[in-house]
Amino acid sequence: MKKLFLYCSLLILNYSLSFAQQGKIITTSWAEAKTLKQANIAIFYYDSDNFISKVDGKLQGIEYDLFLEFIKFLEAEYLLKVNAQFIRAESFSMLYEKVKNGKLGYFGMCSFSITENRKREVAFSPKYMPDIEVLICSQNLPLITDTAKFIELFKNATALNVPNTTFEQDLDMLKKYMPEIKIENEELASTIRQRIASEPDLFGYVELPIYLASLKKGVRLKRQQLFKVERFGYAFIFPLISDWNEPVNAFFNSTGFKPEINRIIRKHLGDDVKDLVSDLASEETIFKDKEIALLAKEREIQDLKLTSQELEINQKQMLVYSVSGVLLLLFLLAGVLYRSNVQKQKANDLISEQKMIIEEKNKDITDSISYARTIQDAILPSFQVLEQVFEDFFVLYKPRDIVSGDFYWMGKINQTTIITVADCTGHGVPGAFMSMMGHNYLSQIITDQEITSPGDALATLDEKINRALRGKSEQEQANDGMDIAICAIDREKKWLQFSGARNSLLLLREGEITELKGSKYSIGGQQCGEKEFSDHEVELQKGDCLYMTTDGYPDQFGGEKGKKFKLKKLKELLVSVSAKDMKAQMKILEETFENWRGEIEQIDDVCVVGIRV
Repeated sequence: MKKLFLYCSLLILNYSLSFAQQGKIITTSWAEAKTLKQANIAIFYYDSDNFISKVDGKLQGIEYDLFLEFIKFLEAEYLLKVNAQFIRAESFSMLYEKVKNGKLGYFGMCSFSITENRKREVAFSPKYMPDIEVLICSQNLPLITDTAKFIELFKNATALNVPNTTFEQDLDMLKKYMPEIKIENEELASTIRQRIASEPDLFGYVELPIYLASLKKGVRLKRQQLFKVERFGYAFIFPLISDWNEPVNAFFNSTGFKPEINRIIRKHLGDDVKDLVSDLASEETIFKDKEIALLAKEREIQDLKLTSQELEINQKQMLVYSVSGVLLLLFLLAGVLYRSNVQKQKANDLISEQKMIIEEKNKDITDSISYARTIQDAILPSFQVLEQVFEDFFVLYKPRDIVSGDFYWMGKINQTTIITVADCTGHGVPGAFMSMMGHNYLSQIITDQEITSPGDALATLDEKINRALRGKSEQEQANDGMDIAICAIDREKKWLQFSGARNSLLLLREGEITELKGSKYSIGGQQCGEKEFSDHEVELQKGDCLYMTTDGYPDQFGGEKGKKFKLKKLKELLVSVSAKDMKAQMKILEETFENWRGEIEQIDDVCVVGIRV
């Protein structure tokens, strides 16, 4: 009887409060909900496309559907009657403050990223989806893979931001590189995407799944490879004082949660975007593979968009042809002379159409090669990776065509850093294919097999290249190969090992330059006799400068008499600029190359790497 009396008293008290506070938001704690078998909860939200927003007057999105599943879970698992209110906040900041200082039974939804700072102010549900944010920009701004170039070319652009969001945190990180960055605030993330798609000189952050979904809708956005941010994940929020964490954790850990959240994400983003985001968030996927996968997805979306546009154009052309046929019949009735004029016009139209087809095909080929350049850039060591190893260095990399037969590679085994510069047979597309082969084999030999002796690495590389080219004619095999220099540097022991295949290492010490010559043999190709690739060992001194170059720089024609620049002149140039830092040296080398070349076409790919010990 006492328990029944207590239950009735609580029930009467609950309804009394409801009537006494009409117009206010009435919610219950989890303890009250279990006792009364009734839960009153309030869900505050702010518009976030694909997560939660109103479309045609109805709420929809990943978080909305997920919360409906949570309500079903409460009703089925705990036999509760649930009254839920979805209330739109006036801004992201007001939503966050409302929940942070809110009552028991308050929840918040707006694709919230889980961060350490927020954990001190609000409680989070377990994550339901990986959290990756990427930097996008206007169509007139270039795609940059080098931090220094990004800072230079984006210094006059404006960043767009939603206050108090992780976008603001991401831009604060950018301020370390660009202290004078200009920032404009917007209320909605969708406004940021709309402005970047339609206005010049803008950039900002966007959630990766929303970026891909926007591309699929035809929104014109460009993604920078630099400054991508990965966090722990997206989640609901509720007040720190709330006791609702018990049923929330039970829901997220239930057997039906994982298949249900996968179904919801696929519904709103598509199978391809869901799977790609999961793969990119995996710790087992290495950085360059993530970037290549993302580039491939962008290319796939662009191809689908082009196919749709081509279908629309074909339909319009069919309509034009049909109407033209009817008109032609009418014109034929008007007389032979008019028919002759129509046939002549038709012939001209056919020529124009064929010309248009040829121009489109040329554009497709150029676009494909440009895309190959993006992939080739993605596998080269980035500026950020190199600066983690070398404090003072430069890489002068100038392909003759869109893609390059020259490449550089870096790996680290224990305390030994291995860096290579290679010149593959040919340039353009053929040279690029050989460079991809060389890059992959170097990764296998040095990173996987841990062969750190440059001579042994070259011998193994030669064997792999010859085995891969086996089956070609002798003439083809004789022309396929590469010249390469490999350095293994132990900076703690001040020690260097070098070996080369028709490429040398230039060591500049106290104003004097020494050439450590490589073997007379190339990698690959038909050559008589057994090849030898011996190691040179050098004790390094502080301030030593190391240079490796392909033949593109010294073999360039130019000057007043149109002659080659020559290795001797390059050595003299390096000695003359040796007192300057490596970045200044690169600028002088590039200016000297362009001034020497003048109006003469660049004859070969150029790759020069400089390192100060």
